[in-house]
Amino acid sequence: MFRRHRGGLNDTRYDLEHMPSVPAHLRNAFLELIENDARGDDACGLAAQLSRCTDVLPFEHCEILNLPAGSTFAQAAATLRAVLGCPP
Repeated sequence: MFRRHRGGLNDTRYDLEHMPSVPAHLRNAFLELIENDARGDDACGLAAQLSRCTDVLPFEHCEILNLPAGSTFAQAAATLRAVLGCPP
């Protein structure tokens, strides 16, 4: 379902261009980021990792970000990156 970068087994970066879904631990960390109103480089980095995720964001998190129900993690990540002023 996904391919890892060439960093070996300990490399936790994923080839996001070929992966519409991301591992659950990244999605869960992103949901916690939204709930806790996290900021900074770590928040920007996590949002970047979900920038192509087509999984649907839970309704309550859509409400927090003022997104319509059924929005994807990618849409939420784009919104959060804009709000945080993350680099492209």
